[in-house]
Amino acid sequence: MADFGNNATCRGNRQVSGFISQLKLFVFKEALAFMNDNPRKPACRYCLASLVLFCILVGCAAERVPVTFAAFESENLNEKLASGDYTSKVDNLLVIVDTSATMNKRYLYEAFETNVTPSLLDVELEILRQFNQTIPEIELKAGIRTYGFGSCQSWGFTVERLKIGPYKKESFDQALDSIECAGGGSPLDYALEQASVDMESLEGQTAIIVLSDGAGRLDKDAYWALDELKKAHPDRVCVHTISLGKDRGMLAGAGKCGYAATAEAISTASGMAEFVEKVFLKSNRRRF
Repeated sequence: MADFGNNATCRGNRQVSGFISQLKLFVFKEALAFMNDNPRKPACRYCLASLVLFCILVGCAAERVPVTFAAFESENLNEKLASGDYTSKVDNLLVIVDTSATMNKRYLYEAFETNVTPSLLDVELEILRQFNQTIPEIELKAGIRTYGFGSCQSWGFTVERLKIGPYKKESFDQALDSIECAGGGSPLDYALEQASVDMESLEGQTAIIVLSDGAGRLDKDAYWALDELKKAHPDRVCVHTISLGKDRGMLAGAGKCGYAATAEAISTASGMAEFVEKVFLKSNRRRF
């Protein structure tokens, strides 16, 4: 039987969720009453539809049920560094986390052992905790930002959850704990634009990791933002993706540098270690 330990990943804000639910109910009742009393019903139906759409976009779509994942024991990549066969190739890490409304959907794959069926957001945060555990002891600066919209994002399209600074595992985990809910659309282009600004104060090579249920689906705005980021920082950035949905890695390919992974592929200690190695390490072994 799996040891679930104390590795709880849900920090859902139930009070905010309850308030949003009551607000939605109030809006629906008022809109229906208005439509019944007003002879201009076509216009009223338009008002009602607009109000419904507003509630969907700005609310924390669902109350998160506490989820506990099976204990994770990371592989030790420090041994590869100590051998001298590998060295670090990355100076900075920027993680971009999807907190749009679709992340409230259930994660239906069986890659992770949990007490209940987790949401995509639960899995996303657990992946990052395991990723954090697996990163070897290298000198690194790190930052985390989320993208979405609504109260979960402080009414902005992208929020800095961890200000870029010296990488510390404890600070990284604390930043993940601050991500409590998901809502709104998926303005990945805003997050990429801000990531480019974040990089202005950085030196050396930067790895950007984008997590999403649609990390591979590249609309024209995200493509433009990625292209501008690459132009602003030529030969200094690689974009990697971790997909929790059906779309697989086109964003990494569009960046001309980076690796595309799926949640299932990195759900094991060996799979995660392989991904972390690809992102951070380079081999010093001579090829003949």
